[in-house]
Amino acid sequence: MMFWRYDLLILMFCSMLCLGLTAQESDTLNLSILEEVNTDSIRLSEKRRMTTRWFLVDLGWNTLSQTYGNVPQSYYDTLDMNVRKSLHIGVNIFRQRISLYRHRLNLEYGFALDFQRYELKNQFTISPYENFLTLTLVDTVVFTKNRLKITSLSIPLLLEYESNPLKMKKSFHVSFGGYVGFVMGAKQKQKTEEGGKASSKGNFNLSNIQYGLQSEIGFSYLTFFARYGFHPLFIKSQDRGYGFTPMTFGIRLVPFY
Repeated sequence: MMFWRYDLLILMFCSMLCLGLTAQESDTLNLSILEEVNTDSIRLSEKRRMTTRWFLVDLGWNTLSQTYGNVPQSYYDTLDMNVRKSLHIGVNIFRQRISLYRHRLNLEYGFALDFQRYELKNQFTISPYENFLTLTLVDTVVFTKNRLKITSLSIPLLLEYESNPLKMKKSFHVSFGGYVGFVMGAKQKQKTEEGGKASSKGNFNLSNIQYGLQSEIGFSYLTFFARYGFHPLFIKSQDRGYGFTPMTFGIRLVPFY
């Protein structure tokens, strides 16, 4: 009869020992978690509230969206774009980010130089200086290049969310806001099958100011961006009712940090 009592005492002692070890491991784990959280908080507090990057490059494509107008569909076709060749190159001269909350919620703004190409599919020449947008059909030669090039300065303003500001290589980021751009100059460049080249500079009845929405989304070093213009590409009172607004989309391979 005594043996089962000894067994019971041994079993109770082992149970108490296991409970003590479990509690100690739990306390150690909780302490480790607290230390990690405190370390992350210190690292976040040590990050600079404002960060500046220079010469970020955007690569993308341009197209046109018809948002208003009262001309026949055949008139819209005159400005059909070859999107594959309608390249966009944006050089962000500088881009600044200001932390609004623990480097997860940020304000981004900058100053960029944009080079936009609009490759026309059809055989039309845009007159550089006319009271109204004037497109002339050229059927005597075949263009191998028929391109309207626009250079402008743009200022983006975005609200950005960063999922993991301490490990940017594993961080998801998304931003949304707008932009405003100022046209600096424009040129139409043409090349024929016979090898002849021609170019003309002018205002082409382009709007001097562009503005619209801009959004960006990405993971780690890769960022996709898109712009949707709210202002017509050509001056509304001079575009003969075409009603085209610009759209741009592309990628940025260089990370912000």
